Amino acid sequence: MSWAVIRRPVKVCATVAAATAFSWLYSCRPVVVTQEAPTIALDSNVGSAVEPLWDYMSFLDAHTGEWKVESSNFLKRGEVSRHTDEPKVQVLRLGSSYSPDAGNGHPIPFMRVVGFFPDAFPEEIFNFMTDLYLRRQWDRNYHMFCKWDCSTGQSAPETLNSVKRPIEMVAKKRPVCQNDVCLLIPDIKEEVVDHGWFAHRVGHSLLDRFGIADRLFAYQRRSVCYTKLGSGASPLKVYDILYSGSGETVKKATEQSEPFAEWLHLCESEKEATRVSVNYQHILIIPIADAASQLWADPLRLAFGGSMVDGKTTKIVYDEFMDSVRLYAETKKLDGTLMIMTSANDVQMPSSVPMWAQRMLATFFSNYAHREMLKAIRSHRKKN
Repeated sequence: MSWAVIRRPVKVCATVAAATAFSWLYSCRPVVVTQEAPTIALDSNVGSAVEPLWDYMSFLDAHTGEWKVESSNFLKRGEVSRHTDEPKVQVLRLGSSYSPDAGNGHPIPFMRVVGFFPDAFPEEIFNFMTDLYLRRQWDRNYHMFCKWDCSTGQSAPETLNSVKRPIEMVAKKRPVCQNDVCLLIPDIKEEVVDHGWFAHRVGHSLLDRFGIADRLFAYQRRSVCYTKLGSGASPLKVYDILYSGSGETVKKATEQSEPFAEWLHLCESEKEATRVSVNYQHILIIPIADAASQLWADPLRLAFGGSMVDGKTTKIVYDEFMDSVRLYAETKKLDGTLMIMTSANDVQMPSSVPMWAQRMLATFFSNYAHREMLKAIRSHRKKN
């Protein structure tokens, strides 16, 4: 990423603070200050590998005004002062479905689940959503959850490192100076906290009644954590978790890595299940310091956002996060954490299952999962 250099006519010695700040340059990438809308360009070497994922994100960003709320128990404006111990969940569906270019492809719907977890911290939500052990402690629908061990020396290809949220481009910039040269760096930093190939199988007796067998998800996953620059040893965090595992992507991975193909075969052979094409899935986890002003006053601002690479949505995420950082520093209190999960997965729903039943199932399982996870988090706290 490019950076800005500012010359200044000074002859004073650098202060300790300036010297310390300059040392950050080894871990932070300075950027040019610009008023233009953020743009993202794919590396030509990996562009074709992530192009299908990019198509889904572009489609979502072009249709953000079409989100429709299917179910919600979010607090209304008159209820913002009422404290709640239970998670609040909203299920949305995009008005338009994505139609693949391939002639044999069928329209893929976009779904979104927005959940608020009172008193929970982002790290807790992240860990209980992604950890192989913790997820199965509360999610009874997960019959299997594992990660591909690439220690064999022949790893499966990973392409998600080329897809980034443009948060550094919307962030405020700090001048970091040494002698007569100043560099402008964003006031937020990112760290990749996990990446790799994963698989999980889900099923439930209620789904069996509708003729919906177990589903197997195989995908690459990349998790990024953001913190405010210079925020101390225990900062508030925002998480982006991006998933990609379309049928074509998984097929290419199996062709390029025989050990990976063998691992995937073992995952599939445990029990018969229908393979899900994970075309695009993304989870945003963001702390909410003051739910009344940041969430309940305008609950649809984030719920109607675009993809992970959308500049407008990223600016909202950045502003909300910085507001939470500021308020938390003042009050040492966090009302909770907001999690937004967006997916365009081809779960191959049987045509015999009517839309009203699909909506009922989505609402039931979304509320059930949020309640169970929050209970598990609170139980884990007591034990530790």
